[in-house]
Amino acid sequence: ETLRVGEELEGKVTAMTLGMQGVWLGTETGEIGRADSGQLRWSQQVANRSIAALHTETASTVWLGTQDGQVCRHAQNETDCDVLADSAIVSLDFDTAGRLWFGSEDGAVGALIEGSWHSVRLTTANEGHSPRGSSVTALEAGDAGVTWIGTRLGGLTRVDDGDSPHEMNCTFITTADGLPSDAVTDIAASGDTLWVSTTGGIAR
Repeated sequence: ETLRVGEELEGKVTAMTLGMQGVWLGTETGEIGRADSGQLRWSQQVANRSIAALHTETASTVWLGTQDGQVCRHAQNETDCDVLADSAIVSLDFDTAGRLWFGSEDGAVGALIEGSWHSVRLTTANEGHSPRGSSVTALEAGDAGVTWIGTRLGGLTRVDDGDSPHEMNCTFITTADGLPSDAVTDIAASGDTLWVSTTGGIAR
């Protein structure tokens, strides 16, 4: 089956995620739709800019990140948005504690913790900053307080819960540790195994 822009599709699809009842789609003009049982249903325009990331929470609730740095919750035909970065929100993911994490093109990282957004300061033993390589390309929120962040130039960052929601502990993993390249393109977790796709190959 083929769905074409200008016919079945309202605009170019810029984000997609698998939901509990079909696949959610986001477009360059800010619409979202859901395809299930062979039918495609469009909601009203929910954002003023192109949708860059989607992640489902329940069968009828979806979170979206936009090109202008907004994170929005869409449920029951209502959308609430917060501006959290100065550039595109490129990745969204829930961890096992129910916290929604986001990462942006300008390196902003944060999480929705107990109903409030928290910008996360990533720290090593002697310094604090955003992930090295700045631009976030992928994010995988895992078990036991561990979140993985892929960057455009700085390799992989492992984030562990710190002493407060605002401050997390991080470990950097680069080519010096065995990555094929420091340019991470995607991350996928399967059980206890983390797969990392880079411009130079795949690592686990």
